[in-house]
Amino acid sequence: MELKGLVKSNEFLTSQRDVFQLRIELNREFEFKPGQFINVYCPNKVLPRPISIADKEGNIITLLVRIVGEGTDFLSKTKIGDRVKVIGPLGKGFNTSHGMDKKVAIIGGGIGVAPLLGLRKANFKDAKYYLGFNSEGILVEEFKKVYPTTITYLTEDTTVLEAFEESLKTEVYNFVYACGPEGMLKKLQDILQKNKIPGELSVEKKMACGVGGCLICTCETTKGKKRVCKEGPVFDSQEVLFSE
Repeated sequence: MELKGLVKSNEFLTSQRDVFQLRIELNREFEFKPGQFINVYCPNKVLPRPISIADKEGNIITLLVRIVGEGTDFLSKTKIGDRVKVIGPLGKGFNTSHGMDKKVAIIGGGIGVAPLLGLRKANFKDAKYYLGFNSEGILVEEFKKVYPTTITYLTEDTTVLEAFEESLKTEVYNFVYACGPEGMLKKLQDILQKNKIPGELSVEKKMACGVGGCLICTCETTKGKKRVCKEGPVFDSQEVLFSE
C-alpha cells in the first residue's frame, strides 16, 4: 500500500547522533504486525530505505533509524512538516499468538530493539525483555512502561545472551522473540536449540527493493534460499542457517 506522510517529529536518541526516532503521520491508518517494515522513499534515490516499524498510534508511525548511508542520513535531517512517501507494511512479522498464555522472553540487541517495541502491546501474560546495547540504551523507558522488570545491559550483545542463559537455571520460558545482529542471533539460536525452547528471530539483511524482486536479501534456511524482505524478516528460530 502506497501512503503519503508528514513528518511529525524527528529527534536523536544517542549522544553520538547516530540513531534517531522519526514519527510520520500517514494519510490513512493501517494495521501491522511487530517485525514488519515499510519502504521510505528519499528524494533523488532510486531505491527506498526499508525501516522497521517500531510503533503506531492511530495513523502515526514511529521509526527507529540508525544512520548507515546517504538515505538514512537524509531522513535524519527531515523537519516537521516535510512530506515523505512510504509503502507498507511489508514482510512477515512476529506471530504473537505463539506467546499468549505462556512465559515469554523478548531479546534485542542494538537497533534490533526497534521491531520488538510493538510486542509490548501484545498483552502477553508473562514477558521479560533482555535489551543489549554497545553504549547508550534506546527507548528503554518505553519498554519499562509496560514491563517494569525489563532487564537492560548497556554493554555488548553477548552479555544479554549470557544473562538470558543464566536465567534459564531458574526460569522456564515457553517462547522467545528476538532481533539483533547476526552474531547475536546465531548464539541465541544455539541456546534455544540446546534448551529446546521454540522462538522466532527477526533477521537483519541489507535490502534493495524491499518487495522480493531483486533477491539481494536472500538467506540460507533449512528449506532453501528465502528472501528476508518477503518470507521474512521473521523466521522460526531454527530455520535460518547462519554462516559460521
